[in-house]
Formats: sequence, structure tokens, C-alpha cells
Amino acid sequence: MEEDLELLPLMEAVELSKEQDERALEQCFDVMQATHSGLLKFLVEGLSPNDAMKYMDLISMCNDRERMESMLRMMIE
Repeated sequence: MEEDLELLPLMEAVELSKEQDERALEQCFDVMQATHSGLLKFLVEGLSPNDAMKYMDLISMCNDRERMESMLRMMIE
């Protein structure tokens, strides 16, 4: 909720280049995997269906296909 209300609008306002945006997204995935990858399934289960879809869409934007598949697999296993 905090990300939606505070962080995402700030990131959109910065207007990063596509490459910068992709690097920032990859860094977010690094942090997410290091800090709460084991809790990803529980995190998504606690979201509204709309927010869960947004989260999965964000994960699908990962350039590293193996990482993306691993994260999506964590949500269903």
C-alpha cells in the first residue's frame, strides 16, 4: 500500500530512461529476493486480486527469465 501511494508516483515523476527503469526494476528484484523471497506466496495471497495481478505483471517484466520463472513458481508452490 505504501509503495502504491508514495514510491510509485515518485518513480513515475522522475521519468527515467528505459535502461534506467530496467536497472531500477532489476535492483528491486535483487532486494526482493534477498529479503522476502520465501514469503512471496504469502505476500501475494494477502493482496487484492487487482494488486496481485499488478505484482505479477511487474515480475513478468524481469529481463532474467530464470529469475522471473523462479519468482512466479514461488507464488504457486
